[in-house]
Amino acid sequence: MNGSCFKCGAVLVAEGRITRNDVCEKCSAYIRVCYNCSYYDAHAPHECAEPSAEPVLFKDRANLCDFFRLAQGRRGGKGSAGIPEDARKLFKDM
Repeated sequence: MNGSCFKCGAVLVAEGRITRNDVCEKCSAYIRVCYNCSYYDAHAPHECAEPSAEPVLFKDRANLCDFFRLAQGRRGGKGSAGIPEDARKLFKDM
């Protein structure tokens, strides 16, 4: 199962269950976070497409959600505030 890190965009290869303590080898961000989950949806209630999931306040912090599934493919790296790096760069360049 392959996905990408929400923070730096590095490829994540998951072999087996992803635990709360697993981190990205490139930037050390936690992997089991809402931003890396296939159910993450910024437009859904509580930003989660799984209606049975408990709300998570901090989407970039490790959690114990039973519904976590690593999102497949590349989502692009985001900064620590969850803002895509290219958007952050455009804003700084203004």
